[in-house]
Amino acid sequence: MAANLTADEIAIRDLAIEFFSGRASLDSQHQAAQRIGQGDGAPDMARALCKEMADLGFFSQAVPESQGGLGLAPKVSGLIAEAAGSELVPGSWLDQLVAVILLSDAGPAVLTPVLNAEHIVSVGFDAPQPLLRWDETAGTLSGRISGLRFGASSDRWVIVSGDHVNVIDPATAVIDDDADIDALSMSSMARLEAAVPLYRGELPRGREQALAVAGGLVAAFSIGASARCLDIAVDYVGSREQFGRPIGSFQAIKHRAANAWAALLHARSTVELAAAGGWSSGATEARIAADGCYRSIAESALQMHGGIGFTSEVPIHLFVKNSQRLRAWPRPVDEALDSVRAELGLDTPQEHQR
Repeated sequence: MAANLTADEIAIRDLAIEFFSGRASLDSQHQAAQRIGQGDGAPDMARALCKEMADLGFFSQAVPESQGGLGLAPKVSGLIAEAAGSELVPGSWLDQLVAVILLSDAGPAVLTPVLNAEHIVSVGFDAPQPLLRWDETAGTLSGRISGLRFGASSDRWVIVSGDHVNVIDPATAVIDDDADIDALSMSSMARLEAAVPLYRGELPRGREQALAVAGGLVAAFSIGASARCLDIAVDYVGSREQFGRPIGSFQAIKHRAANAWAALLHARSTVELAAAGGWSSGATEARIAADGCYRSIAESALQMHGGIGFTSEVPIHLFVKNSQRLRAWPRPVDEALDSVRAELGLDTPQEHQR
C-alpha cells in the first residue's frame, strides 16, 4: 500500500518492514512452526513480539490522541499489517491491532493495557444469527463463540456480537481447543455461561463495522504475503536452469508469473482504496479480492517451484497453508461474498436453490 503516503506514513512503513524482517523473518518460520506445534514457548513468543510492537507505537497509532494514542490515519494499520504479511509474522499481534481500534472509546482502564501489550487479546466474532445471548437484566453474556485465535493463551477476549463489543476474562469461560491446520496458529471454541463483561460498548455500525476493520487488515496482510511469495517464485525461476537456460524464460512460466503480477496489482489497488477511506467502505470487497489473489499466487508459486515446492526446503508451503487459514477470520470468505451479494440485491446460492 504505497499510494499517496505522507512522510510520517512512509517512515512508519519502513520501520515496520525493518522490524518484522529483523525479528520474525521467514528464515525462522520453520523453527517457530516446530516449537509452536509442540507447545514450546508459543505464548511467550507472541507476548514478546506484541510488547516490542507496543513499545514502537504500532498499536497506539490507530487510537485518537484523546485516548492516549497517536491519532494517525486508519491506513497506517494497513501498512503495518502488509509489512507483517511479507514475513508471515505469527502470533496474536493482528488481534491486538484490531482490538485497539474496536476499544478506542473504552477508556484507559480497558484500553491502556491493550495498547501497552500488558494484556494479550484474542478477537472473536459472533455468527450473523447470534449464538451469544445478552441478558439485559443480569448484565451477562451466554452462549458459544468460535474462531478465537490463540484464545487459550490470551489474557482477554474481545468479542463482537451484534452492535456491541465485549471484553471477557477467559477465566469465566470454558475453552475447547482445536488445533488449526497451520501450526503457527491455534483457534479455540469457548462456552460462556452468564459471563459478566469487563467492558461492554456499542459499535455505531455494529458487527459490520468491526468486520470491515478486521477484514481490511487481513486484506493488507494478504497483499504483503502475496508480493513476497511472488518475489520468491520469480527469484527461483530466474536462477533454476533446465535445458541450459533459466526456466523463467519458458513461455508457460512467463504467463503464470505475469497473471500473478496482474492479479496482485488489481488486489493491491482495491485494498489501497479501502484503506484510504478508513475501512469505512470497500473493505469487504478488498478482503475478497486479496483472498483470491493470495491463494492464486501461493498456488502458482508452488507450481513454479515444481516438485521442490512441496517440500520444506523452500518457504512456499508456509504461504499456501497461511492463505487457507486466513479464509476463516474474521469471518469466512463465503460469508463475506454473501454480504456483497445482499448489498447488490442478488440471491445467495442457498436462496437461489430454494
